[in-house]
Amino acid sequence: MGKRLAALGTGVGALLMIVGATGPAHAVSYPFYTDCETPGVLGNGWFSDWTPRHVDMILKVNDDAADGHHVAIRFVSQDNAYNLKFWKWHHLYDGKGTTKSWTLSADDSTGHMNGVGIQVAVMEGDEQIANCRNMV
Repeated sequence: MGKRLAALGTGVGALLMIVGATGPAHAVSYPFYTDCETPGVLGNGWFSDWTPRHVDMILKVNDDAADGHHVAIRFVSQDNAYNLKFWKWHHLYDGKGTTKSWTLSADDSTGHMNGVGIQVAVMEGDEQIANCRNMV
């Protein structure tokens, strides 16, 4: 089984309820949250049921500027050696004052998903005009 990012649906979600056990092979027993902001965009990530092989998340992005650019958010994972993996971008094209969220999960068959976070960007096509990244 390779690496994949699967969408479980869209919509604004409430904070995730966590069901987990302790120990390295089990999901963490509390939620993780991070946000990141750069001029024109604000993003949030809520993470739950996080193990080195799997994490559930809600990613949310807000377009804060009438600048003619769209905004995007993506999941970022980190392994034991601090190497980052940048997952698929999720774009919001609806303009200033709009918000969009995605309910997702990520699976990593290598079992090295030891850090999680988000990256948000103001985009022109596929090019990042401005961005920020924050890890949990």
